[in-house]
Amino acid sequence: MKITHVSAIAVFALASVAFAAHDGVTLKRVVKPNTSEVYKLEQKSKMNISIGGMDIEQESSVGASVTVKYLEANDKGEMNLTQSMKLVEMKMTGPGADGVPPASEIPAFTQKGTISSLNIVTLEDAKMKGMVSMALGSVSRLNGIFVTFSDKAVNAGDSWDMVIPKSPATLNKEQKMKVTYVGMKDGQVQLKMTGVLEYLIKMTADDIPNLPSDLAIKGASTVTADILVDPATGQTLETTMTMKDKATMDMSAIGMTGDSTSNSTVKITLQKPKA
Repeated sequence: MKITHVSAIAVFALASVAFAAHDGVTLKRVVKPNTSEVYKLEQKSKMNISIGGMDIEQESSVGASVTVKYLEANDKGEMNLTQSMKLVEMKMTGPGADGVPPASEIPAFTQKGTISSLNIVTLEDAKMKGMVSMALGSVSRLNGIFVTFSDKAVNAGDSWDMVIPKSPATLNKEQKMKVTYVGMKDGQVQLKMTGVLEYLIKMTADDIPNLPSDLAIKGASTVTADILVDPATGQTLETTMTMKDKATMDMSAIGMTGDSTSNSTVKITLQKPKA
């Protein structure tokens, strides 16, 4: 099943960034076939959990490498791609920390998709398994690498919507984040993304060994992200994101319910190609 944002609007070969005093800035994503880019992802979280009469404090640190490979254009003017996320570090404190496997033992998670000239990415709806889901949960629901561009020229302070398509993980409803053009900084485009993302994560013992019952986590994440973009290509150079989560946890099969709060910071940085 495919998750669809919107249709592509322009041909990649003609995409560019135009600057005009009265028209503002036009952002376009320029992608060449048979190229790739690698991002370094760092996420740190602090969580407080209250469940089954227990109050648990937990901290986690996750590092991942995200590789995006651009393939060829399709008949809609979009570029086909694959996105692969590989954990390189995973640390946790609190109950269950001893059971966290080394990041090297967790396989990469890969999705096929497309990207349009407005930087709108469509990824196949594939469920992450086990520790990948736990470690990259919030980041996977809202990838800071691709932020939708406006289909009009924009000036500082102008905002537009970024659509998060409906899927089981988003409560089967379409959701929206707000993207704002802040201005230029050191020759780079500054964008800000804000909003609240509601989500539902379901896991079973097939996902996490020794899980005593099916687990459903339903919550909302308040997101603020600052993004730097290359004005010539529309490529994301760096994203700094904070997320504040409130969620309920349900293991009703064994009579356990609870809630959790968490604060997370995420840094996503484009890596320079190796010489």
